[in-house]
Amino acid sequence: MSTRVIVEWTRATLRVVMAQGSQKHPKVRLLHWANLNGFAEVGHALQTFVKKQRLPRDANLITVIPREFIITRVVKFPAKETAELAQMVELYGRAQLPYPREQAVTDWYVLQQEGGFSTVVIVACQREVIDRQLSLLGEVGLSASEVTVSSWGVLGWYQWVLDQKEEVVEPCLVVNVDDTRTDLVLISNGRILSSRSVGQGTQDWEHMGESAQILTAEMERSRAAIRKEIPGTEVHSLLLTGGGHIEAWREQVANRLGLPVVVKPGVIPGSSEQLSWSAVVAVGLAMRDSVGRIELSPPEMRGSLAHHQQMRELGLLACLVISALVFGSAWLGMQVYRQGRLSRQLDEALVAVAPEANQVQKKARLLQMIRSALEERRALGFVLSQVFERTPPNVTLEGLTFERPRQQISVKGTAGSTQELLDYIKLLEGIEGIRMVELKYSTQRNTPAGPRTSFEVLMFQSRNS
Repeated sequence: MSTRVIVEWTRATLRVVMAQGSQKHPKVRLLHWANLNGFAEVGHALQTFVKKQRLPRDANLITVIPREFIITRVVKFPAKETAELAQMVELYGRAQLPYPREQAVTDWYVLQQEGGFSTVVIVACQREVIDRQLSLLGEVGLSASEVTVSSWGVLGWYQWVLDQKEEVVEPCLVVNVDDTRTDLVLISNGRILSSRSVGQGTQDWEHMGESAQILTAEMERSRAAIRKEIPGTEVHSLLLTGGGHIEAWREQVANRLGLPVVVKPGVIPGSSEQLSWSAVVAVGLAMRDSVGRIELSPPEMRGSLAHHQQMRELGLLACLVISALVFGSAWLGMQVYRQGRLSRQLDEALVAVAPEANQVQKKARLLQMIRSALEERRALGFVLSQVFERTPPNVTLEGLTFERPRQQISVKGTAGSTQELLDYIKLLEGIEGIRMVELKYSTQRNTPAGPRTSFEVLMFQSRNS
């Protein structure tokens, strides 16, 4: 039986929701919440929860980063293949993010593809924000298996609402009014097209005389941002959810925006308890699986940044070698053509042509050297691609080095346990072109994500590969 535990907090509330059951019909088994007076009280509230409640060992614990801590960029790239897009996103992030790439955790998803182009949404968060959140969980003995964004909880809630036969017209702007923030997420065909967050919630809106007008103005700002990010996209309906007096705002919002408005209170399904906060994000994540969800776990939880660097370097080297091969072939072809035209004068100009003939021989040898180097790189590239393909999610690669004289590849990383490491070594032994795999060392160490087994594995290529 699948168990998902969602841990989310705002400035005013800590909330924990646990759902169990099948992917299609999960049920909320646990609801815990505590009032906070700022983020400084989160650690104490978590400690109190852990003392009262013991979570299942196999629970998939998901922690939520509020949308206001996230930046997004919508970028159009001239590619459609996942590997190419990943490289382009990485290069874009290094050049365009407002903080150093090594201080950020990013993920991305394809918004749409047309012709040879892909429109991609890049999601980024400062590493410090994520580390601080994981550290708070680790201090009370909780280990998160996934870090995601509140917008994806809104998406999960929206999909659950559709399952309840609520009729909306897409694209639909979902407005989730929480206690200290309001998420505005545009959704169509099960995908998030655009999202933003406002730093006011029910605690602020309910004390404003013109709360409906102010909230509606924020919705209009979202519509303007959507038109700018995704030209030609319009909001066709609105789902107003969360806490507060949202039902009282329905008519005014509908009249001002000129859109059909559906109101769905953000409460726990099957519960009659009235909450001072919105359960939309926590329930949305608990009731839906993680397929396609943005993943903002740090590198040691989902893969090493060195993996991306190695792939980029290998791709660049292959391009350079192929370019050299094509250039050399064209140059030699031109020389052969010239030699054909001069063949009738060969006897008379033998002495004059001899130096040029020597040059052609040198170029031919150079071409053969380039071809040999290219074949060697192709073999290495194939082995590396197989290493990445056969690396399971529970094994994290931290470094790859290649010693050409010894035809040796060193793979460094961490695994969840020694058995997982041994299983991984068996996978590596099955790679074509590898004659032997040897474990150099393995050590146990504790990380914020729990115990991990560090290792170094040596792979020896076949001489004829």
